[in-house]
Amino acid sequence: MSTHTLPLLLALISAPCLLAQSVANLDFSYAHGTVIDEQYAPLGITISVNGGQNIGIVYDSELGGINGDKIDGADNDLERLSSAGNPTGWDGGNLGTDYNAGGLLIIQENAALASAPTYGSGENQITSASNYNPDDNASGGTISFDINENLFDYHYFSVTLADFEEDGLSYSTTLYGINGTIETYSFSDFTDPTNPRYDASIVGGDNFINSLPELSLSTGEKLSQVDIKFDNSSGSVSGIVFSQYPVPEPSSITLLGLGAMGLLLRRRR
Repeated sequence: MSTHTLPLLLALISAPCLLAQSVANLDFSYAHGTVIDEQYAPLGITISVNGGQNIGIVYDSELGGINGDKIDGADNDLERLSSAGNPTGWDGGNLGTDYNAGGLLIIQENAALASAPTYGSGENQITSASNYNPDDNASGGTISFDINENLFDYHYFSVTLADFEEDGLSYSTTLYGINGTIETYSFSDFTDPTNPRYDASIVGGDNFINSLPELSLSTGEKLSQVDIKFDNSSGSVSGIVFSQYPVPEPSSITLLGLGAMGLLLRRRR
């Protein structure tokens, strides 16, 4: 290997690490019933909720009894194994019905606390409702993600949307920039064929799940806050990503690596 080849190879190996430093992944991989607020503060994100009980709670989308039967006090709409009659989970979306969404962030509807959860003998079997009896608020509300823009440089935002009502017509995302720019994107921006952001893979309806396209402000300024709003409708979010640069698809990263390796091999001949 030549002395010119080694720096290029090292740069290729370190590129994913450099990208990771600019990305905040919010997967909500906490126990069923966990209240979410400051958990992602080390990544520069603080979460607050306006609506229902004004708290955000994790719903474990994998919970379910035998054959996915509804558990005591649980909202089976939010379970991937949603009912005995629908063992494959959500009806569809661009992620497919076998996608494991893991933890979902919801706006809590009920005020009463439940006892600690008790578990059955099988995998993901729970026999009683867990803390706060997680249930997404039917009247909707707003989930706000406040960014510590002094320490973190995020320009892009993406989200996975699950079990939204009314074909997503009451869902919107608002981006706030550090220079005062405010831009709002509705679900119809992605499902209207006449809109530049149209994506044919995104579908609406109850029990659907979609990964929405990555968003950024048209001005290019970095983000200070992002609001997700369910207007008089329920729903949940997961797989939220904040990033400094656009996050490439895994296939793009693979192609980039193959191309670079091809270049190295060609130069060695």
